[in-house]
Amino acid sequence: MTTPAAVAHGGAGPGPDRQHNVEAAVQRAAEILQAGGSAVEAAIEACVLLEDDPVFNAGTGAVFRNDGSILLDASLQTSDGRMGFVIAMRDTPNPIRVAADLLDEEINGLVGDGARDWADARGHPKAAVEGRPPKDESGDTVGVIARD
Repeated sequence: MTTPAAVAHGGAGPGPDRQHNVEAAVQRAAEILQAGGSAVEAAIEACVLLEDDPVFNAGTGAVFRNDGSILLDASLQTSDGRMGFVIAMRDTPNPIRVAADLLDEEINGLVGDGARDWADARGHPKAAVEGRPPKDESGDTVGVIARD
């Protein structure tokens, strides 16, 4: 029997103190696991919390590319070999939710406009991501691992 657990990161390197932001995400995952939720659910919800935090280069805090656009990526893998991912997706504050919905699909990865079209067809919220300059000392990308 394994002990439910979760870990998260908010990137590496210099920047503002973001430890409390990461700890909040781990706490959210722990609450889900303690309530009997799955590791997948815990990882998704912790990642959403990090994507919603503008200090990280993910979701709402994504940095502008050289051309001024914002393209988002997310992936989710499970211990039984399933995966879902989106790459270069626009207008999606929580791309991890779209990646999660691809876990049980025949096609498990989508890119660019095709990813956004697929998300639209399944009711995923579409909203512009404000973004931020890449060199503003904010945090880096995010990651979450959970086990149940």
